[in-house]
Amino acid sequence: MKTNLFQWVSTVLLLSTVGVRAQAPNTAATYHNWPVVVSLQFHSLSTPLGDWPTSFSNPGLSLGTEFRYNRRATLLQSAQVGYYHNRYAGNGLYVAPQLVYRPQLGPLYAELRAGVGALYTMQPSRSYELKDDSWQTHNHGGKLTLMLPVGLSIGYNGRQAAPRISPFVSYQVFVLHGYNPSIPIVPNRLLQVGVRAHLFHH
Repeated sequence: MKTNLFQWVSTVLLLSTVGVRAQAPNTAATYHNWPVVVSLQFHSLSTPLGDWPTSFSNPGLSLGTEFRYNRRATLLQSAQVGYYHNRYAGNGLYVAPQLVYRPQLGPLYAELRAGVGALYTMQPSRSYELKDDSWQTHNHGGKLTLMLPVGLSIGYNGRQAAPRISPFVSYQVFVLHGYNPSIPIVPNRLLQVGVRAHLFHH
């Protein structure tokens, strides 16, 4: 099933890239900067292709916006603030600016995205340290780490009349640097389902 999913994502992405020039003529005309992007997301502390049964165990939300660099709105800058609940690995609050390449194929679009962000991870439970020959509780509350996210998304441009609504699904992986002294790089995964709504334009 995983193989079929990734083959499907890769096929849509390839077709979308080839079909950039065939995009709907009103795609750029109806795009407006600063849409509201909201998504329901699920976090897992795992390698990109591992541990799929637990992928929907740790829910969260994200809120963001974006603006375009070119007239056709295929190159954009996005910014996202998100939160997820994970009682085993610790809850997380992050800020993640990303550069987005979004080719169009009629009403569909694909995305390649990458960026650099920051994640504040909260301790899932109290920790202990040896002090004065006895174990004492030691709770710093959390840790701020560097976040390096990359992702793939597939979406639908939706209706062209205001407010324009574009639903999407997104698969993102990111690594954390400095999460644990004994493990310098920790892989994470986010699955997102959301909408991009152009609400504030004239």
